[in-house]
Amino acid sequence: MKILLTLMALIMLLLPIILIIGLIEPKRILRWSIKPTRMQVFGWWSLFAFLYLIKFALLIQYSEYRTIPSGKDRYLLEDAVILPRKHEITNKWGYTYNEKVIIKQKYDDADHFSSGLARVKLNGTWGYIDKAGVEVTSFTYDSADNFNEDMAKVGINEKYGFIDKMGNQIIPLKYDNVGNFSNGLAKVEINEKYGLIDKTGREIIPVNYDYIGNFKNGLVPVKSNGKYGYQNKDGELVIPFEYDEAEDFIDGYAKVKLAENTGKVDTTGLFTLQSMKISLLEAVKNNYVRFSAHGNSIESSYINVENLTDMKLHLVIPAGTFLSANSSRYQNMVLTKPTDIVLEAHKTYSASVSTACMNIHRDIPGGDNTFAVSQRPDNHLLSKVVKLLNEGNYKYSVIQAAIWIVTDGASYSDVGILQNQFGQRTIDYDDYQKAASIVSEARKMK
Repeated sequence: MKILLTLMALIMLLLPIILIIGLIEPKRILRWSIKPTRMQVFGWWSLFAFLYLIKFALLIQYSEYRTIPSGKDRYLLEDAVILPRKHEITNKWGYTYNEKVIIKQKYDDADHFSSGLARVKLNGTWGYIDKAGVEVTSFTYDSADNFNEDMAKVGINEKYGFIDKMGNQIIPLKYDNVGNFSNGLAKVEINEKYGLIDKTGREIIPVNYDYIGNFKNGLVPVKSNGKYGYQNKDGELVIPFEYDEAEDFIDGYAKVKLAENTGKVDTTGLFTLQSMKISLLEAVKNNYVRFSAHGNSIESSYINVENLTDMKLHLVIPAGTFLSANSSRYQNMVLTKPTDIVLEAHKTYSASVSTACMNIHRDIPGGDNTFAVSQRPDNHLLSKVVKLLNEGNYKYSVIQAAIWIVTDGASYSDVGILQNQFGQRTIDYDDYQKAASIVSEARKMK
C-alpha cells in the first residue's frame, strides 16, 4: 500500500507540470499528437483531481493520515497514545502522537503519562507537565514518581512527601521514605519506624512500628518489640502482639506463625492451627500420629507414621531416638541420623531410617519384630555418643561398636559377634579403638 501511495504521489507531482507545458507548447510534449483542445486539458486536470481524491481516501482508510491535535484537544487523548521519544541528535526527550512530535524534545528524561500528567527531568531536577506541554509544577524535585490516586511521591534531599495534580504540596517532605497511595492510605517511614497516613497527611497508624503491612479486610499487620498484631483504620489494636510472623488478610483470614507452628486468624482474632513443628515422641504422646516400626536390617529400621489431625505436621525425629522392641528377646534400636518429616493432614509416611542395635546379647530383630518410640534424656551417655557420631563421618562398624560399648560395656571380643557373610569380623581392632575413644569423649561432656 505504501508503494502504491508513493507512485500516486509522483504521478500527481508530474501531471500538473506536463499539463502546464502542454498548454503553452503542446508539441514539445505531444509531438505524436495534434494540439490538445481545452476539453482534453480539462479531462487531464479532472484525472489529476480524481487521483488525488483516491489517495486521500486511501490515507484515511489505512490510518496514515492524522491531524495533530491542538493543546486543548490533547486532554481527550488517552495516556497511552502520547509517547515519550528521545531526539536522535540532541538526546533530549519530548512526546509524540502518531509519530509526530507534539511536545518539544527538550527534557533530560521523560516518563509515560499517568493520570493525565507525566514526570520529566530538566537541568537535573524533576517536574510535571500536562498533555499540552504545560509545566504544572516547578522543576525543584530530586525525585518524582508517577501519579497514583491523584497523588505523586516527590523528594528533595532524601526527604519525601506528596503533591496533588495541581502541583500543591499536600504531604510535607519530612519522611525518610513513603509508599504509593492505595485505597487512600500510604506507608511512611521515619528513622526505620513505619506508619500509615491518609491523603490529608493524618497519621492513621503512628510512625513507631518496626513493620507495617497492607490494609486488607479492614486490618493491617504491625510489628512491635519482635511480635506482630493487627490494627484497624482507627488505630485500635484488634489482634494482640503475640505472633512471630504475620501476613496481610486475604478473604477474611491471615497467615500467622507462633513459635514453630503456623495457622490463620480471622478478623476477630480467632486462631486456627494449620501446621505444627513437633517431635515425633510428643506427637505420639498427644495422639497426633499413629506410629509403628519394625526391623529391616542391623543398620536400619522401617517406620510408618500416620497423621491423625486436620493440620500439617512437621515431625522432628532427632538422632538418639530410641526404638524399644516389643519383645525382650530382641535388641532395641537407636536412630543414628536425624530425620524430618513434613506430613499433610491425614497422610501417611513410610521410610527406612538409619539405626544401630543395642543389647548385644539379644537376637537381631527382623521384619516381624515391632518397636515403640521413646527418647533418652539429652544428658544420657547414649544421647551424647549419638550426637558425636552424627557430627562425624563414621562408618557403620564404628557406630555399632560405640553403641554396644555404651549399652553393654562390650569388649573387643564381644563385638566380634558381628560378622560378614564370609564369617569374618565386621568390627576390626581400629574400629573398636575409635569407638572407645568417642565414648570416652562423650563421658567428659557436660
